[in-house]
Amino acid sequence: LLSYGWFAPISKYMLYLLIFLYGLVHNYGLAIILITILVRLILLPFTIGADKSRKKTMEAQKKLQYIEQRYKDNPEELSRAKQEFARKHGFPGAMGCLPLLLQIPVMIGLQRVLTHAVELYKAPFLWISDLSAPDPLYILPIIVGITMAIQMGQMGDVRTRLVNVILAVVVAAVTASLSAGLTLFIAVTSLLALAQSAGQKAFVS
Repeated sequence: LLSYGWFAPISKYMLYLLIFLYGLVHNYGLAIILITILVRLILLPFTIGADKSRKKTMEAQKKLQYIEQRYKDNPEELSRAKQEFARKHGFPGAMGCLPLLLQIPVMIGLQRVLTHAVELYKAPFLWISDLSAPDPLYILPIIVGITMAIQMGQMGDVRTRLVNVILAVVVAAVTASLSAGLTLFIAVTSLLALAQSAGQKAFVS
């Protein structure tokens, strides 16, 4: 009887999967962790593609800044250099949004399930007695804040990093008022994203 909006088909499949996983592990907290890992694995090729595109975009921006600095006193040469750069390299950021757009419906569908699932009412998990209520010890929001601060604090210059860390604190504060089930999903997603980022750096090095 619940309305999940535009993402109802995805949400219903996510709910069926959540209930199926609960039947295997007999705990909704563990089922949420499993479904989060499963969704992350399914979307892994898209997230890797997004990371590569983002790196290409950052490299392109650095090269464009160099071109602008080099020809700042020669508008005609600057325009010619930019056109040559676009012809050779294109604009990597244009395709970088596609992987993210593919992830959004799945993430929103699962988020709506965890927000409205009556199955989580009074469902216990570790220190949490009710997954439909906020985390009483704020452990999950703290995990969300720390993992996001670590990951986002490595991007951009000093000012950008500071803004990203402040944003991570704001997100942690917001998740403190959400249901523990939804916050668990966000926390596990953040941890997996951090692990993926660390794994990619270790592989490259």
